[in-house]
Amino acid sequence: PFLAAFKPLTRDLVRSRGNFQEIDVDTGKVQNLAKFTFLGRPGTLNIQGSCSVASPTRVDVTFEAVDIRIEGLGSWRVPLNWVNPKGWVETTYLDPDFRIGRGDKGSVFIAARTKSNPLQGEP
Repeated sequence: PFLAAFKPLTRDLVRSRGNFQEIDVDTGKVQNLAKFTFLGRPGTLNIQGSCSVASPTRVDVTFEAVDIRIEGLGSWRVPLNWVNPKGWVETTYLDPDFRIGRGDKGSVFIAARTKSNPLQGEP
C-alpha cells in the first residue's frame, strides 16, 4: 500500500514484490515490510514501531523508524519521532490462516499467514 502512492511517479521503476506485517504483542513490536525492485535491484522498506494491547481486539501502534534498503545502492534509516505517527489496528476476524482488520484511518487489511517469516533476515 505504501508504494502504491508512488506508482504514478515511478511507472516501471519500482515493482512490488509483496507486503508483510508482524504484530507481536508479547514483545510490543510491530513491523510493516514492503519488498520491491528498483531498476531491477531488490529492496525493502520496513516501517518499525511499538504496540500495546488496548482491548481484546485492538492494538495501539506508534511507528518509530523506516529502514530502506536497495541492493547495491545502500540503506537508509529515517527516524519518525518528528512526525510521531500513531494509530490502531482492530482485528475483526482471526483464524489460523487469515486475519481481517481495520485501521484508524479506515483502511481494511486482509492478511494471510505465511509459513516462514519474511521479516527475518532481510538484506
